[in-house]
Amino acid sequence: MKKLLLIAALSAIALSIPAWGATITVTTPAAGADWCIGTGYTINWTKSGTMPDTVKIRLRRAGAPETEASVWDITDSTPNDGSFGTAAVPASVPAGDYFIRIRTIGDPDVIGNSATFQIVTCAPTIAVTSPNGSSDWAIGSSHAITWTKSGTMPDTVKIRLRRWGAPESEASVADIADSTPNDGTSDPWIVPSVPVGDYFVRVRTTIAPDVSDDSAKFHIKEGGIIPGLKEKLKQRRYWEIKWPPDPDPCLCPEWKIPVFDDFREFLGSRFGGSIVLMKNGAKLQELAQFGGKRTLPGSVKANLSRQDFNLLKNGGAKFSIAILDSNGSILNESELQQGAQQEQLR
Repeated sequence: MKKLLLIAALSAIALSIPAWGATITVTTPAAGADWCIGTGYTINWTKSGTMPDTVKIRLRRAGAPETEASVWDITDSTPNDGSFGTAAVPASVPAGDYFIRIRTIGDPDVIGNSATFQIVTCAPTIAVTSPNGSSDWAIGSSHAITWTKSGTMPDTVKIRLRRWGAPESEASVADIADSTPNDGTSDPWIVPSVPVGDYFVRVRTTIAPDVSDDSAKFHIKEGGIIPGLKEKLKQRRYWEIKWPPDPDPCLCPEWKIPVFDDFREFLGSRFGGSIVLMKNGAKLQELAQFGGKRTLPGSVKANLSRQDFNLLKNGGAKFSIAILDSNGSILNESELQQGAQQEQLR
């Protein structure tokens, strides 16, 4: 019994002792790195041993005594998961030599200091990352304009689409945004109906200082079904006509539209559109409308008059269900055949 009590007591003591050898190693910023005032950065670290799950991060002046306060309290609490993205380096931080300190919150008290690096005043820059030289954007498709920035600059930018090779005096082709947050990405932009050709995007601050960048040359092409989508439509989508046993003026062909995210995204990227019942190539009935933020209906129905039904049954007219874009162009068309139960989109 005394032996068991001794073992239990020793176990309790062992659990109360902080783990030995726990370490934090700050890997980024590296020695000699430059951080620009006004730019955000990612701090990275590794850890070993048992330690708390949260840390605080401070920017400290190189060579400062321990009694000196930190220059910038980067965060008071963040998960001890090895990475933290900072806000922009404040303009209140003087240029000079610094290091990052990461410290656990709780016991054991584990500290990791980075190598010495520099905070400098940089000329502000913007670099457009998308579109890039390999971009080939279709009219009606949706894209976000993206960019990176460094240095201190205004919080908003304007974005313009310009013709490649155009003189500066030539007006922009499209005003993508007059004022949007200078956070590195725009809202999704739908490529408008412009002449097919080569273009570039300009991102520019809305007020002084005037900071801007032009994207690489990219191509705008005719809109159409995105690669691979038509094959998916053939496999996944169908219309089905249900005929009542007793022919009635209210005959209701029904086109089933299962959930299909790629197709919904495609439709939204073309400014919305509609599903219509066509007769001899002309619009007979609009069955459904949809846009970029609306979900597709589960099915759509059309009421054929007795006259139209007889024309369909006797082959006196061509009827079809078509998907139209917002400009009225047919994206897909499926011919109705009397008595058909299921027909794949062509």
